[in-house]
Order: sequence, then structure tokens, then C-alpha cells
Amino acid sequence: MEVHEAFIPGIYNYCDRWCETCAFTSRCRVFADIVRSAAPIPGWLQACIEDMKGHVAPEHQPIEDRARGYSRGVAGWSQAAGAPPPDCDRADPRSIVLRYAAFIPPKVHRALIGFGEAQQDPAEGASDSDGSAKVALLAIERSRDAWIQLAACGLAPFADADRFVSDLGRLAGDLNRVFPRARAFVRPGFDEPLTSTIG
Repeated sequence: MEVHEAFIPGIYNYCDRWCETCAFTSRCRVFADIVRSAAPIPGWLQACIEDMKGHVAPEHQPIEDRARGYSRGVAGWSQAAGAPPPDCDRADPRSIVLRYAAFIPPKVHRALIGFGEAQQDPAEGASDSDGSAKVALLAIERSRDAWIQLAACGLAPFADADRFVSDLGRLAGDLNRVFPRARAFVRPGFDEPLTSTIG
């Protein structure tokens, strides 16, 4: 793992934006900047807004629509169920579902616009699109597990959980098809040991 001036370069590009529970905040330049600036909105939300910039190729629009549709569905479920705020408790499956429902669409979007840029110039964006797809896939997996927990604990009707798990399964299938190398992407810090220090 490369470290430069005590920070891991690029680690913030492939995290789940849940700074409150991250073991790498002391090595994340974005987190340090947020703390120094006392940003008026949470850093994870600003990062998600940034991820939403750019255009998706028409052939991939159904994937983006599926991700956004899932997010809207979870928001409706949350309102009806009176679920807690998404930052409430990382161990609470309701918090996991809500947090990642807002996180998945921008990461899918970033992966898809990165794919389009990589098609135009293979030297640019391919790694980032795979990394963004991997983070989205990890969030999908955690969300599916959380829905199963919710149903098992009686906190969500089985029919609701089954519908959302199926939606997430289709979305994961889409991402695996478009980004077959995503799972092999090595995220700075998260998927590598500390091996070298620079600066």
C-alpha cells in the first residue's frame, strides 16, 4: 500500500462514504479536508453528488434506471416502515439498507460514465470504472444480506425483502456483465497490505 504524506492516495474514490465507521479516516485526505473545513453538508453526500456528473451511454441507461428505481423503492419502503436515519447504526440492517440505497446509484453512474470514457480512450478511466463498479457491487451484497436479516427478524415483510433482493440481484448481474474485471480491482488501502511509505 502506498502512503504519501500520511495519506493513502485515492482511497476515498473506492470507499462506501461511511466515514463514521471507517478504519482509514486517519489516512484519508478527503476526511481530513472535511474536518478542517467543517463542511456544511456531509462529505459522503458531496462525494455522491460529484459522482452523479457526466452522461451514461444509451445502451447502459437501463442499468442506471434500475439502480435509481431501487433507491426510490427503498425510500418509499422506509417512509412507510418508519425506518431509522441511515447513519443510525452500521450494525442495524435498516441503516445498511438506507445508507446504501442512496449510495448505489451514484456509484453505478460513476462506473457507467467511466466505461463510456474508457471506450473513447482505453488509457483513461478503465480502472476507475472497474473500481466504482466493485464498490457498487460490494454495497449491493451488503444490502442483499441486510434485507435477508430484516425479513428473518420480522422487521420487513418477506415479500418486500424478496422484491428488493431480486432487484439487487438483477443490478449485480448487469454490473458483472458490463464490468467483468471489477471484482479483481484492487482498492487502495482496502484490498492491499501496507508495504511502502513515500514522503
